[in-house]
Amino acid sequence: MEGCHFINGELELTSEKDLQPLVDTLVQGGMDCLTLHQEGGLWHGRLELFAGEGNYSEPRQLVAHLFAILAELPEPVLPLWQGCLRKEMDLGYQSGTAPILQNRLPAAQLLGLAEQGLDLVVTLYPGEVLA
Repeated sequence: MEGCHFINGELELTSEKDLQPLVDTLVQGGMDCLTLHQEGGLWHGRLELFAGEGNYSEPRQLVAHLFAILAELPEPVLPLWQGCLRKEMDLGYQSGTAPILQNRLPAAQLLGLAEQGLDLVVTLYPGEVLA
């Protein structure tokens, strides 16, 4: 079985308004749109952030890149970002048998997530099931 490791970070958004212009801007900044749809009168978007060479090795790098993208949001899409009913940064990990894994987000990054109105979610994906 593979060891524990950080997999990815997904940005989950929910809004009463069409998120397409915001999603287009986030994609231009380096994110991939995994899904964007309307359901029950609300718009839901899920985006994944990648480093230039693929996935990040730890969440601290990913969060720094996210902040850089958000700092460059153009004025016309800021109301869409600010008006989201739900904003979550979901950090995904693959579980495993070893080693013990610790990733640290500095206090400044936690404060930055809060200032952006982002909830932090940590998802643990199960390892392979042995037969």
